[in-house]
Parts: sequence; C-alpha cells; structure tokens
Amino acid sequence: MIKVKELMINDWVKLNNSNYQVQVIKKKGVIKLYENTKYGEHEIELNTDWIEEFIEPIPLTEEILKKNGFLEDSNGIFYLKENLKFGFKKDIDYGCWFINRADNYKEYICTCDSVHELQHILKLQQIEKEIIL
Repeated sequence: MIKVKELMINDWVKLNNSNYQVQVIKKKGVIKLYENTKYGEHEIELNTDWIEEFIEPIPLTEEILKKNGFLEDSNGIFYLKENLKFGFKKDIDYGCWFINRADNYKEYICTCDSVHELQHILKLQQIEKEIIL
C-alpha cells in the first residue's frame, strides 16, 4: 500500500495488477492515473480517500534497472553513470535494494524497494529520467 501523499507526478504504481503512471494529483482528493498497454491508452480518475487501499508499489528488479540504462559492476552494484556517487545493491539476506555511495560500497544510505522510490531518488539527484517498465 502507498499513501497518495508519498506520490509524485510520473510515479509508477500498480493497481488491479496493471501498471499505471500518476498524471495528476488534485488538492480536492482526486488522483488521475494513466495506463498505456498494447490495447491502447487508458486514464482513470479516482478518489484519494479510498484508493490508498488498492495502490501498490512496483517492486524494483534487476531487469528494470538494466532496461533503464543501469550498468552492473563486478561487485554486483548497479549504477547509472560512472561519475554518479551512488549505486543500488540487492541485499541477499534482507531481500531489498540498498542505495550506497559508489566510493564506499559498504556505506548504505537507505533502502529502495520499489520503482517509485527509485524515481524519487533520481529526482533528488537532479537526474531527469523517464523510467520504462
């Protein structure tokens, strides 16, 4: 479950087993989601008072990182560009992704388990990147 107040425009979320991108979050309690499938485009407007029970995060996977241009180094850390000072590493014991600084692979900053969290981290790093699922 994701709280609407944690979402930003363009975040990817899962609703009823489909992936949607957040298009609009209105102050009057409405969120607009967009879906683009092989069957066409689909927009829905939902009331934010009850939608939080149904919106789920999309798990971050190696496939999603690779599809979006992340490279894997010999330590199993995924990074976007050589000069960026952060990377993502899957922790086998805990089953979640950790963000760490590229110059010190043992210093974990925080976890990042879902696509929308990755999108927020990229925005905080001032990296404009559209995520592809």
